[in-house]
Amino acid sequence: MHSAFFDKIRGIPTYHYIEEGSSRLHESLSYSTDDILEAKVRTNEIFRCLMHTWGEDEDCRLWHEHDAVMKINQYRAGFELRDIGWNELQDRFCGHDGHLVSLDFLKARILELGRDKEGIVEPGMGRSMLDIDHCILYHYWHPEHDRWLVDNYKLILGGSHKGKEKYFLNGQEWQQLQEEFWFKFKCCPTQTQLQSRVRYALSNI
Repeated sequence: MHSAFFDKIRGIPTYHYIEEGSSRLHESLSYSTDDILEAKVRTNEIFRCLMHTWGEDEDCRLWHEHDAVMKINQYRAGFELRDIGWNELQDRFCGHDGHLVSLDFLKARILELGRDKEGIVEPGMGRSMLDIDHCILYHYWHPEHDRWLVDNYKLILGGSHKGKEKYFLNGQEWQQLQEEFWFKFKCCPTQTQLQSRVRYALSNI
């Protein structure tokens, strides 16, 4: 489970998080997970970010980028984006802070925002159509992440008596690495994903 450290940072009660090793899924999630993104998680290409949820900043960014993509003729057919346009929108959204989002979620959110702006949805109800608190955001692993993880894993391992005996960190030490990762990158994978990535990085040194 996550420490009170994360709750203090985000001001979110612990029950909003799911136990370690899982994505932040909820029975009320109103869109399907993206098979392509989940496959990339399983191959360690990307990770699910624990610390970021969907908010007004993401809405503004998405609406702005959707408007920009809609102005490019090759990406749309009339008033609808083609598949290539949605892929471009997903890439543009990711370009701001590195977060990928399911295309199904982006499409549903644009529809919801459009209805809200046209006054079709009653005031205050625009955010109720999707369970945006449990939107899964993804982030690419980068070489900088790997270098930092290896260096800090070795640093913590070197200061751990039991760790040096077993050549692996205990739960509290993984939590320390997780918290320091957040401080450094302002983004946070689960401890399970950290462990998997550390093994990957160590084997590719």
